[in-house]
Amino acid sequence: MADDISDMPVRLIEEVEMENTQDWLSRLLEMIPVSGTLDYRCFLGAPWRIDFPASELGEIPYHVILGGSAVLEDPEGGSSGKLIAGDILLFPHGSAHALHDGSDAGFPRE
Repeated sequence: MADDISDMPVRLIEEVEMENTQDWLSRLLEMIPVSGTLDYRCFLGAPWRIDFPASELGEIPYHVILGGSAVLEDPEGGSSGKLIAGDILLFPHGSAHALHDGSDAGFPRE
């Protein structure tokens, strides 16, 4: 009886390790080809605002907040929210949106 992993045959150990190394997301990403580009890597000081138009079909824009914070704004009047370092935001439908520092200083609203 093999109660300890060190007692298992080598082939079985490799199968156990392989089985545990992939989560469901990794398996899904293996089935779906994913590619991307880096459009912006910004170091911004207030006041700032970046408006993003709606994306083309098949594109999923995303934002990764590496430091500081940002405010997400929906130009259609939807809710806004504060993003902080470590947040990752995906737009699976490619919706238009804006990111800004929260001050709205010097930025006219349309």
